[in-house]
Amino acid sequence: QRHVAAHRGETCAMCSACLGCPRGVAVEEILRCSLYYRQEQNDPALARAVYHELAPGQLPQNCADCGHCERVCPNGLPVRRLLREAHVALA
Repeated sequence: QRHVAAHRGETCAMCSACLGCPRGVAVEEILRCSLYYRQEQNDPALARAVYHELAPGQLPQNCADCGHCERVCPNGLPVRRLLREAHVALA
């Protein structure tokens, strides 16, 4: 929670508002993996392992770039960019 507060505007607060992705992308889970990957006290290998357990249809490549996730995000995050960055780090 301290990390989220310190990085407000760039870190997902895990509020679940984005769970309704029309394409089924696991937005919150991907951003959670990315958060675990970036936090020094966590295990990047575990973050990658969890990411690789997602079904192919849940990955960022399935994103249609419709922007639904960004419209519903109460924190105004650039969700689509964060998903792309997460994929680069975790794939």
